[in-house]
Amino acid sequence: MIRRAQINDLNRINELGLLLDNAFTTKNELNKYLDSDIYILNVLEIDNLIQGFILATHLYENIEILYLIVDKDYQKCGYGKELLNSIITNNDHILLEVRNSNENAISFYHHLGFNTINIRKNYYDNGDDALIMERSI
Repeated sequence: MIRRAQINDLNRINELGLLLDNAFTTKNELNKYLDSDIYILNVLEIDNLIQGFILATHLYENIEILYLIVDKDYQKCGYGKELLNSIITNNDHILLEVRNSNENAISFYHHLGFNTINIRKNYYDNGDDALIMERSI
């Protein structure tokens, strides 16, 4: 089930976020996304446990995905696509960035119709580039 995140979900969201990014925001900072008109924080709940989430900004017809994370045990089951679809409305233009070494994510986004529009060279601390990807509906 995909639903809007609640305060009791924040510990698990933080755990999942830290799996992808050691600098992931802390639980206290996640609080500001819960009742925001600009931020969307939805969770994937399976058997009463959060197994993924999406955090994005949504301004008018523009969406920027900040994080889309699904626990490794539940990847390649369609849950990432469900999370993405949970935030899309008609005529949305979607942007995101992905680490150039994250081949699984790049393949996932290409499969969903995203195209690379720009590259931020040496964007990450380890020297990886960031691919800027977009999809217009």
